[in-house]
Amino acid sequence: MKVRHVFAALLLACSVGQSALAQEEPAADAKPEAAAAPAPAAQDSKPSSHHAHRARRHAAKAATREQAPGASGASGTAGAAADEPAANAEPANIAPVHAAPIKAADDSAPVALPSPASVAAEKVAAPALAAQDVPAPKPAAAPVPPAAPTQPGWLDNFLYQVKATDVLLVLLAGLLVSIARAQSRRLEQTARATGDTAQAAEKTARTAENALVAGQRAFMFLREFKTFLHLDDATGQYRWTLHPVWENSGNTPTKGLEITTTYRLLDEPLPQDYDFPGDRQDTVNAIAGPRALVEGTPGSIGAEELAAVQQGKKYFYIWGRAEYHDIFEGTGKHTTRFCNQLMQVIGDPGAPIGEYNMVQMMFGFHNENNSAD
Repeated sequence: MKVRHVFAALLLACSVGQSALAQEEPAADAKPEAAAAPAPAAQDSKPSSHHAHRARRHAAKAATREQAPGASGASGTAGAAADEPAANAEPANIAPVHAAPIKAADDSAPVALPSPASVAAEKVAAPALAAQDVPAPKPAAAPVPPAAPTQPGWLDNFLYQVKATDVLLVLLAGLLVSIARAQSRRLEQTARATGDTAQAAEKTARTAENALVAGQRAFMFLREFKTFLHLDDATGQYRWTLHPVWENSGNTPTKGLEITTTYRLLDEPLPQDYDFPGDRQDTVNAIAGPRALVEGTPGSIGAEELAAVQQGKKYFYIWGRAEYHDIFEGTGKHTTRFCNQLMQVIGDPGAPIGEYNMVQMMFGFHNENNSAD
């Protein structure tokens, strides 16, 4: 969810809460008014209607009209006693009026008009009837106590008491936290990428250094065997002298070069896991410059021994090693090991070498003790 979605949800919740509070406040104010409403109604139920008022006025006028003749004609106790007949008698100067019959609209029967005596009697009886018709006042209703205010819950407190500035501060803080987390992730990714780049650069530099060392350092290997035929004055027989030739194929010289060479003529082939010993007296200390050749300790074999090897009766082996350092620091000591076996002899090794006798010795690698670093 994005930040703007959270902000819209909070504003919607605040608006809903405020509308609910506005509806609850009028309802709470209406309850005391409803409780107090019966009291005016009870007061309005008293005999204050227009009809009752007119009845009272008519009764008062009738009483005044009846009391006026008695007051002017008598006094004391006699006047008081004569009031009753005078009230019931008709006035002397008023002639009786006989109502003429009035025909109805359909001329079926005459309608008689009320006499003055009946009208006066009705006026006298009107106040009593009006008093009887007026209903008795009802007792006032007891006031209804107002309802106890409800306690707002934690949600109401949160929605109604939180200010808009508080919401904005919370949103701003959340936005800052989100930005900080995003920046932290980007910094972490940048640091990881920087670390990977540094590792790649270091690996590239190491590879370049190794390539430089491998291409420029001294590297010694056995190049060939030089053979020479000569006559042994002590025995009067021909002997072959062998000279191992080593070459430095690197572009830098060696340091502390030691070459050891061993010659063995055996009746049986070398056994498996042979240890190939070397003698210190057969070691040559030398230095090999760039692309230079260095000879190791020479060896010799007689014509009869060579003929036995040619016939498969003997086995002739040459092994040795070259130990040296290069000029680069931290590369350690290098060692090249070899073991060659005389595989084939061409020509007559007991005869002098001439046009018709070309003696050749073919050497091959033994299956063990051949390595270099």
